[in-house]
Amino acid sequence: MSESIFRIEGGKTLSGEIEVRGSKNAAAPLIVATLLTEEPCVLHNVPRIEDVFRLLEIIKSLGAEVTWLNERTLRIEAKTLSPERLSLDETRRVRMSVLLFGALSARCERFVLGHPGGCAIGARSIETHVNALEQLGIRITKHEKHYEVDASDRRAGKVVQREFSVTSTEDALMLAASLPGKTTLLLAAGEPHVEDLGNFLKAMGARITGLGSHTLTIEGGVLHGAQHTVIADPIEATTFLILGR
Repeated sequence: MSESIFRIEGGKTLSGEIEVRGSKNAAAPLIVATLLTEEPCVLHNVPRIEDVFRLLEIIKSLGAEVTWLNERTLRIEAKTLSPERLSLDETRRVRMSVLLFGALSARCERFVLGHPGGCAIGARSIETHVNALEQLGIRITKHEKHYEVDASDRRAGKVVQREFSVTSTEDALMLAASLPGKTTLLLAAGEPHVEDLGNFLKAMGARITGLGSHTLTIEGGVLHGAQHTVIADPIEATTFLILGR
């Protein structure tokens, strides 16, 4: 079997301009957050990568209407969601599917979600997610190949995370933004893509303070549609900066 390689001949001065594409780590929670409202949302600067395409197929299976308005702009409308149509196999293929815990808990009373899969980079337990969401009234039962979620008792409250988990913060943030009342999230992750999600949720109607810090205060409720531009990918930007030294 032939082996694919990159052959690079360096030593040349580089110059010019290049556009930095949207961050995958920001795009994923933003796409899932569109499920929090029945109204249409528009996302700009969406990266066209395999993980994004798979995530879009998952939310389409739930009933969301997905339209590419141009090469990098998505329109998503989730008037109704049918969690019983969700493919467990599809959720197992993408690690990003872990973000569905928060969004679906906001819209659905009960649902089943396959064990989030995707890239294998060591032990990646979701116990931090489970613990955080349980503090907001969600009951999650683990089975051999799936999780059973009961969100019928969801409520605003205080969440103290076990660790600075980015996706757990995003899950709790999405759920809290949809819950009437005030939620305080302690030991929150402060990465730029978490902040980007918070800004989108604010555009959708949530009131959030503390973005970028490790303590978030969220006053949620019924969310509406909004437009948002995905932040540029910092890894891609740094790569080009190094090339143009």
